Amino acid sequence: MNNIVLKAKDFESISRIALKEASQALSRMLNQEIKVVSSSVLMLSPLDLIDVLGRELPTEVVASYSEFKGMIEGIILMVIPLEHAANTAKSLIESLLGTTMLDEEMAIDLLKEIANIIFGSIASSMYNKYGLVIKYSVPKVVIDNFIAILDNIALMYVTKLEKVIVMNAEIIGGKGIHVKILIIPKERWLHQ
Repeated sequence: MNNIVLKAKDFESISRIALKEASQALSRMLNQEIKVVSSSVLMLSPLDLIDVLGRELPTEVVASYSEFKGMIEGIILMVIPLEHAANTAKSLIESLLGTTMLDEEMAIDLLKEIANIIFGSIASSMYNKYGLVIKYSVPKVVIDNFIAILDNIALMYVTKLEKVIVMNAEIIGGKGIHVKILIIPKERWLHQ
């Protein structure tokens, strides 16, 4: 890894640009106006992350996650309360296909695609703004409580780290849903 240093303010800029790109891509995909807007970007210690998000998130959540590699490495997660994820998937499938028939596989595929668009927009923004080349895996989806997801997916990274990035965002289209986008570095490339 190069001597790369990214700060919270860098991610505020990345977040604005990436979520604007994601809005445009989702709007094209769903043939309706979708906005993904950032409300805040936080840099938290792993213990604060567990404390803050453990209080803010309901018991069950849906997390789409990918591992990213390249000039920087880590895990990126998009976390949505389970109830909101199910309602959003149903609403989007209905508006896209004109049907209310929604099976679990269709909902998971839609959430993977939304995550893929958002993660791709973040990777693109990091390249365009800072010249960072990163590639990410195809998103996977898990349903569980937030602490269990964090424990199973990112514990190997979180225990070594001082800071994690949390992008608070809202996907607006039909009904607004709040999402948390977590960037968990594999090594220490985040700084205050």
